[in-house]
Amino acid sequence: KRAGVGVRAEAVVRAADYIMSTRSTEGRGAPGGAYFWEKNAPETDWALSGDLFGTVSAALASLDKKPSKELKGVSRKLQEYLAKRPEEASAVAHITAGLVVFARWQKDKKLKATLEKAVGYLLTLKRQGYWEPHWYHAYGGMVELNATILDMIHALNPSAHQSVQRELVTYLLSTREAWGAWHNEMGTVTAIKALLKAGAGTKREVPSTVTVQVNGKTIATVKVDPA
Repeated sequence: KRAGVGVRAEAVVRAADYIMSTRSTEGRGAPGGAYFWEKNAPETDWALSGDLFGTVSAALASLDKKPSKELKGVSRKLQEYLAKRPEEASAVAHITAGLVVFARWQKDKKLKATLEKAVGYLLTLKRQGYWEPHWYHAYGGMVELNATILDMIHALNPSAHQSVQRELVTYLLSTREAWGAWHNEMGTVTAIKALLKAGAGTKREVPSTVTVQVNGKTIATVKVDPA
């Protein structure tokens, strides 16, 4: 639908209803038979829950629909989970990203302010920990985590987190393999989407000057010529 392909509103609503119907008895996203390893891990279920919640919210928002009572219930459950300050970085990232979509849709300033506060905690988890949700992800888990945070920050308030965006972009670009891809297909797709959304590579480089200061005194000045 975002690509401009003609999609009936009824089809979007049915797809959203289907996604909501696949939740587990605990109300979380349930991968079921999608994974053969750690498929019952609540950590990955919470991350999936946030991802699916954001997808459903974005789809219904595009149709100018109002959130159902059930979807509002999911929003409350996800907010309650974040309030406990869980240590699963990917779950926090995906849930925060999903709630950002919901907050923008509902113009919920209070929720947006809460999510702004969650960014600092999320960055602490990313910098101090390591995320490998499945053995076949390996470091691809960290690629996906950084890409998810970059995507989320861009949607939440990019101007307030410019230094963090540079940190995330640098990490993603530094973890590319020799042929320009990332660890696996999931990591490659996620990283490229996040980098494009954040504007990496879309701005024209211009001559600039870098100044290094220590205790208010300039100790070095370097001119940068993009040519």
